[in-house]
Amino acid sequence: MLSLFKRQSEPSSPVIPEGWFRTETPDYLLRTDYRQDLITRIKRELSVTEAVWQNCYIPMFHNWARLTQALPASESHHHSYPGGLLDHSLECALNALRLRRGYVLPPNEPVENTSMKAERYTYAVCVCSLLHDCGKMLTDIEVVTGTPKRYSLWSPWAGKMDEGSLYAFKFRVGRKHGQHEWAGTSLLSTIVPLIGLKWLQEDSDLMILLFAQMSGKQSLAGPIGEIVRKADKGSVSKALGGKQVSPQQSVATETHTQPQKVVGLHEQLLMAIRYLFHEGHLSVNRPGAAGWVKGDTAWLVSKATVEAASTHLFSEGIKTVPKNAARVFDILVEHDLVQPTDDGKAIWKCKIHDEDKDWHQELTMLKFKLSTLWPNGSPADFNGSITPINSPKAVKAAKQKTEQAEAITQKSTPIKEVFQADQNDESELRSPDQQSLESTAAPPSGFMDSVPPVEVYDEEMTQGPGHIKNQTDLPFEDPIKQASTPIKSKMSPQDANKKIANDFLAWLKAGVTDRSIIINDSKAPVHIVDGKVLLVSPHIFKRYIQENLDVKVSLSLVAGRGKDSDAKKVQSCFQKLGLNEKTQGGRNLVKCEVRGDRKTSVLNGFLMPDPTTIFEDRKVPSSNPHITILP
Repeated sequence: MLSLFKRQSEPSSPVIPEGWFRTETPDYLLRTDYRQDLITRIKRELSVTEAVWQNCYIPMFHNWARLTQALPASESHHHSYPGGLLDHSLECALNALRLRRGYVLPPNEPVENTSMKAERYTYAVCVCSLLHDCGKMLTDIEVVTGTPKRYSLWSPWAGKMDEGSLYAFKFRVGRKHGQHEWAGTSLLSTIVPLIGLKWLQEDSDLMILLFAQMSGKQSLAGPIGEIVRKADKGSVSKALGGKQVSPQQSVATETHTQPQKVVGLHEQLLMAIRYLFHEGHLSVNRPGAAGWVKGDTAWLVSKATVEAASTHLFSEGIKTVPKNAARVFDILVEHDLVQPTDDGKAIWKCKIHDEDKDWHQELTMLKFKLSTLWPNGSPADFNGSITPINSPKAVKAAKQKTEQAEAITQKSTPIKEVFQADQNDESELRSPDQQSLESTAAPPSGFMDSVPPVEVYDEEMTQGPGHIKNQTDLPFEDPIKQASTPIKSKMSPQDANKKIANDFLAWLKAGVTDRSIIINDSKAPVHIVDGKVLLVSPHIFKRYIQENLDVKVSLSLVAGRGKDSDAKKVQSCFQKLGLNEKTQGGRNLVKCEVRGDRKTSVLNGFLMPDPTTIFEDRKVPSSNPHITILP
């Protein structure tokens, strides 16, 4: 009888395994105060009817939330937490709609046409900004559904995951940077409602801009591409704790936004270093790389890594990184991000030896725990040796070993016999370690001829009167001081400069071939002028540096001259190939006049008279009619 009055226990929900998530409904995913607030402010930016809002915008937000679920926007950079991709996308959409106020859309249209098409262009801006990272679900992130013991790969091309099912995700190892930008178009029909797609399709000019943006061709997307780029940068800068692109137009200016954790400079540096290595901007485990992985340790070239991280953070609006590299090293030590030497310094001096390639080099390094940089999956182990050579413990151990060897030698050899030994055979008076050091210090004749050219240089952090050039008698000093010692290479400066120039030329050819380098556009770095190839300077060389940060490892020493920028050094190397046409006055840079609809400007560049150098047997595009070479 009493059992009738007992409270019936509710069935407990099944436990979700660690690292797995349950598929939720769009309403549930968008229910948070922060996301609701973003959507409310997005609606506030639009001047559309309730019917348009309910039929074109709300279904798109729901479809996008249904696909993204708890996926992060990046592995270790911005919005890298579960659900970060959805937050980042909504922030970008709001930023873009605010930025859109400052643009007349469609461009170059009579006023009467502008008012008729404005809402459609606004919708395209929202679509492109919201979905600018949608390709990551195809190229960057691998999602499986099922259970930890029985699961299958999920693809967004197959549509949404079953509601209530379990899923897990991981970032693909070896993914290519920027590859996701090319895949966005394939998901448009999955996310944008049919009525919205038909509305966009009515304007063929708009469709060109839409497809250009969604397929990774921002330079061809006109003002829409520019708006999305700025909106994305604003959201990223906010997440990393940097200065906003436009405070008046940024999500972060509202007082009722999601509370943001204050991101310290040490965290910003760590996120930047992770991003550069994960996305392939900096490579590992090869001659010329910026880092090596050995066991549970990651050794990174000190100055090249810090310079690349500082450059990246600056581009994201974070301008608080100290210019003094030594101060950055101290910050990394203070927050236990790097493992210091025995005397508490960040800089280690190491000898890298790659047995497979018969290559070796001495570099100033930062020592990270492997899990600090690669918490989920790491590169393969370096098939070579990394030997610290300035650790006080190593120095003390070597000294003790030498003293012990000397003591054994003296104990086992009578003094009388020592003085009677042949003076030409001095090896009996030396310890085995001393003999080994001398044999390596003086290699046999012709030995160095078999050593391949060294491609890595670690430019000195400081240049001063105490600059040490002789490595043979270099004492074991403070690591920071030793970091100022240049590493000599068998490669001559002339050969090194030629290699840099040829690498740039190969990159340029590849970019033109796969169309990642745009030609004849208003902001393109390459133009065809009178049948010749014009390389806009310094634009093209700056872009090469940004996309090939590894070159920083060697540029400063190999091609260094004074305080020239890296881009100027690459330009100087390219100039020495003699592929460009000089002016009548003997100048390498030619001046060109650019005539637009409203204004005329001047740009400088290198003029290559033979277009086949870049295009080889492919068809050369037509000359840009807006550019004229000035005398």
